[in-house]
Amino acid sequence: MTYEDDRRRVTIDGTLSCPRPAFELALDHGNPGINPDPKELVLMLVEHAPTGKVIQVVTETKVHGEFTIKPEVERVRIQNLDVTLPLDQNRPEPEAV
Repeated sequence: MTYEDDRRRVTIDGTLSCPRPAFELALDHGNPGINPDPKELVLMLVEHAPTGKVIQVVTETKVHGEFTIKPEVERVRIQNLDVTLPLDQNRPEPEAV
């Protein structure tokens, strides 16, 4: 987690197994539902499958996302993976100017 101009940003990096090479993965905002939890940033993993003929080999594929978050956010939920990640709250708060 980083701070820019008193705004919090979270960076998420990961690796997932895809059924073949050339998959592209991204993170995007998900649907927080009818009663959203203000302490949770809801994301979705977006998959872009390769087109054409590609060898069928399980391949490790990287995913990266950066998001501006509100001060009350404590965790990130990747909705379609059913994964919840706590944020590292040990980072120092930005100094007041």
